[in-house]
Amino acid sequence: MKCFYTEKPEGTFFAVYSDLSGAHLFTELDDGKYFNCSDKFEVPDHDWFQDAGYLWFFNVDETYAKQAMDY
Repeated sequence: MKCFYTEKPEGTFFAVYSDLSGAHLFTELDDGKYFNCSDKFEVPDHDWFQDAGYLWFFNVDETYAKQAMDY
């Protein structure tokens, strides 16, 4: 896994809470913001993840985001 403190996520990824209690699927938007695919809200910037308690992330294929957003 990659760390939000040392790297900026790109593409589609799962963000994992620092205590490993859960994760959410996000995808990068064209304007540099991010989108929470399951709860359907925009994230303003990279710093939001740290403030929200996320520490880790790992990339997945963009089809994960497309499938999640179709529901």
